Amino acid sequence: RAPPPPEYGSAADLREVKIVKEALRSLTQDQNRAVQYWAMGPGTESPPAIWIKKLNHISKLEKTAFPKLLEVRSVLAQTLADACIVVWDTKYTYWTKRPYMRDSAIQAMRTEKIRPYVPTPNFPSYISGHSTMSAAAATVLSHYFPERKEYFFTEAEEAMHSRLWGGIHFEVDDEIGFEVGKKVGENIISMIRL
Repeated sequence: RAPPPPEYGSAADLREVKIVKEALRSLTQDQNRAVQYWAMGPGTESPPAIWIKKLNHISKLEKTAFPKLLEVRSVLAQTLADACIVVWDTKYTYWTKRPYMRDSAIQAMRTEKIRPYVPTPNFPSYISGHSTMSAAAATVLSHYFPERKEYFFTEAEEAMHSRLWGGIHFEVDDEIGFEVGKKVGENIISMIRL
């Protein structure tokens, strides 16, 4: 489980609100494209589906033998499942509000409301599932395809940032989720090596 998020109403917490607002104000076209790609709204794919597709694509490029592909797919699926368990355990331990729900903090800062670019999921904010699952997937896939590590982590970082850019997660949700996801992936790799 991730450590606790910043205390509600603390200076660190209010800084997180400010970061979301700044991200929404300065959204670029490339960032908006990433937000839509990773959105997971109606008609879009979830992070696990996206990561399985990325594996399939790399496997074709690498001409991966079928037995290895089956192994990697099964390990990736288990990694994503473990990451989900950690995410929801953390979310329902801390029960943090989403950015748009922070009206009192926003009023105290005398600024406009947060209006996300994508639908906000109806569950707690901390930690980001996209960040956690993507970092876990990138860690495990980099183990199997070390020459593609930069690609996998670039994609995982885009998934992480897309949640802040879309206005549905705080930066701390993403960053801590990413670190937790890497640990999940590292734990899976250590079990593979046994």
